[in-house]
Amino acid sequence: MNHEHEEAITHYLQAFRDMRTPGAGVADFRYKGPESYLLDKGRFWTPQPLPPGVSKMRAKECFRNAIRLLVMRTDLDLRYCEGYATTHTLGIPLHHGWCVTPIGNVVDPTWKDGAAYYGVAYTFNESFPALEASGSVLHDYKNGFPVLKTGEPLIRSVKRRATRRSGVSA
Repeated sequence: MNHEHEEAITHYLQAFRDMRTPGAGVADFRYKGPESYLLDKGRFWTPQPLPPGVSKMRAKECFRNAIRLLVMRTDLDLRYCEGYATTHTLGIPLHHGWCVTPIGNVVDPTWKDGAAYYGVAYTFNESFPALEASGSVLHDYKNGFPVLKTGEPLIRSVKRRATRRSGVSA
């Protein structure tokens, strides 16, 4: 892991958390923003090259790519992960989605040069309802921001299946 990139992510999250006005946000929410949630629940994950048989997917579709990989490659026992990451070419933290193995290695079907990854891992049933509704677990506005409100994602039992048109379906 690249220590400089990890520091950039940590400082970014802390700065945005600290900029939020005390008492701002919804009163009954446990977290005032995704940065507070990530700093409380997140961790760094280990970048690695893509495993054999996993190919790069479309650029700028990281959340969709990660859930597609999770559905298509059940043999890898992956979890969907969402948080902030940096690349070697662009050292600024970006909201990003990827997959992780049971031992914490990153499987990122979108970026070829990921340097540092910080986020929270979710099972398919924890991630799919938010991704289907809002496109993001951290910004799941259509389900009332459950991770910010309670600290836990909305869980719904969903049968995994890939479709040709959308890539993922419930």
